[in-house]
Amino acid sequence: MKSSPMRRLLRGILLIVLLVALAAGGYAAFHWHTANSHLRQAKAAFDRFDYETAHTEVMQCFPYYSNDPDIVLLAARISRRADAIGDARRFLDSLEPLRNRSDKLADDIRLENLLLDAQEGKASVFSYQSLSELSKSDATKRELILEAMFRGMYVTHRFNRALEIITEWLSSTPADPRAFYWYGLLLDKKNPHGPEAASAFAQALERNPDHMDARLALAQLLLDSLDAGAAEPHFQYVLTLRPASVAAKIGLARCRSAAGEFHLAETQLRDVVAAEPENPLALRELGIVLMQQGKLDEALVHLQHAGKLWPHDLSTCYNLQQAYHRLGRETAAQQQLEKHRMLDQRLRQLRKLLYVDLQKNPNDLAVLHELGKVALQIGGPEMEPQGLAWLQRALQIDARHKETYALLADYYQTKNNHEMAERCRRLAQ
Repeated sequence: MKSSPMRRLLRGILLIVLLVALAAGGYAAFHWHTANSHLRQAKAAFDRFDYETAHTEVMQCFPYYSNDPDIVLLAARISRRADAIGDARRFLDSLEPLRNRSDKLADDIRLENLLLDAQEGKASVFSYQSLSELSKSDATKRELILEAMFRGMYVTHRFNRALEIITEWLSSTPADPRAFYWYGLLLDKKNPHGPEAASAFAQALERNPDHMDARLALAQLLLDSLDAGAAEPHFQYVLTLRPASVAAKIGLARCRSAAGEFHLAETQLRDVVAAEPENPLALRELGIVLMQQGKLDEALVHLQHAGKLWPHDLSTCYNLQQAYHRLGRETAAQQQLEKHRMLDQRLRQLRKLLYVDLQKNPNDLAVLHELGKVALQIGGPEMEPQGLAWLQRALQIDARHKETYALLADYYQTKNNHEMAERCRRLAQ
């Protein structure tokens, strides 16, 4: 018996609906599977202290787990340790409406907020005391707390207190590679490119060969110590686990250049600059490699660009002077040489203020004011925010410090922020 046209139409519609449902289900299943894969990779990277990779992976899967408080809390913790502070705060803010679900979740959110403030060096004295007491009473949270407290002291240049914290950390958990990594960074501040820092980074890698930040730090130290041969395998190892690592790509290109393989180094650096045209280190190194091959006009372009982005880098300043000299532009070369001398003088002054004077008293008003003044004189996208931060700390100590307001008035005037300049000028009177 033949089907009626209506029945055939209904069957066709049902078949289409079934196919659409299957396709939608397959699409959703595929994306859930992909999200779960990113989550597994994020957790694996987090466990080996590769926070950069962990952050990249967790950002890929987060939209699918935004209602799972445990995953959101993990995302906040990963972001904080990867220095993605904005993401960390956004994740924690999204958890606030959920904190009443359980006392444990509320405690975890509170702790992570305290750790975030401590890591930025913004925690109150009471918060630091609370964290310090918790680190002594709860061994499961000790390393988490000590790391955040150390990082806060490190970024605010309170190196003596940072040394006390890292000493306690190394004493309590001598097998923790993170402690040796941070200890190496602190030692490198005190004695740049010294063997003590190299030893600390090496000890971190003995405890965890996949600690990518320690491996990068050791490779960079070796390269800056003119041991490119020893540095190269470390950069290559990093690229096996972090194929997109720009720092490792630039480091490897510098190793090629040190070995006289200028054309290969040039190719690698051009790839980096194509992907990150505002990367001052890549621009500087490309300029140097081009200059080594006699491509002076193009080298000058890249070095000038690097100089605008990174005005406090002595190497860029020096190589710009060399490029002008080799091009026969002696007036520009002489001006650049004078700029190099002035920059070197200011950087020496800054280092003394930072590593000697400030360590005697982290709340020395005169030192903080002078640090801000020198940093703003050097200028640039890195130094200016740091200079403003030091001046802000000075005003936290003395909210009526006229010299600091006068300095800020001059700074904002040069930035054409006339409203802020006038406000600071009134406060300076």
